[in-house]
Amino acid sequence: VGPSLWCSWIAYSLAINPLMVHATIVLGDSSVPLSLVWAMLAIATAISAVGMVVAGLAMEHSHRHTFYKHISFRTLLDEQWETRDLTYTRSGSYVPGLDASRSQMFSFTSSYWVSTAKLREWLAKWDEWEAEQPKWFTDPNLDFEARIVKYVREEALPSTVLRKILIRESSRSAARLESQASSFAGFPTIEPSTLDLVSMVKNLRQERKARKQKRRRKM
Repeated sequence: VGPSLWCSWIAYSLAINPLMVHATIVLGDSSVPLSLVWAMLAIATAISAVGMVVAGLAMEHSHRHTFYKHISFRTLLDEQWETRDLTYTRSGSYVPGLDASRSQMFSFTSSYWVSTAKLREWLAKWDEWEAEQPKWFTDPNLDFEARIVKYVREEALPSTVLRKILIRESSRSAARLESQASSFAGFPTIEPSTLDLVSMVKNLRQERKARKQKRRRKM
């Protein structure tokens, strides 16, 4: 309701001014000539109207609707996911490219992220990023990889990231993953599929969540 309320308030302010002046004239006693009052009001209203027209013409056509049409923050991010190709980083520099812009959107809470299908399609380029090491990919202020590993749904993660999650957990507690990996024990030359990795990571995260809840209950 932000832009709509803002536009309505401006229209109300311009429309109510003559009524307020008229009420002041009827109820009050002023020594100022009425013709001067009305002339000043007309000039001020005209300047305001012209200012709004000029501001509207000076706006980017693609962004003009944002000054009067409501759009949710999630919808805005979804649109910018496809169109925003220049982003301002925390280090104070501008970085071109869709990938750099998309990486900055992960600084918001996951409630505003794009759909799992869009994330899966984009994150499929993970191996390419690891090879090229773009600046946004390794930016410590953004901590991109950590956010992806911690918050992105398993179904959207590429196999490389899924394996990293399992390997890190395995190094901490190999026994915990033994039951999950046992299904592949008899097939040393066969790699688990992406669906298998998704299932293993999902089970792993559920176990972590259950352990956290158990510790909280004990506290």
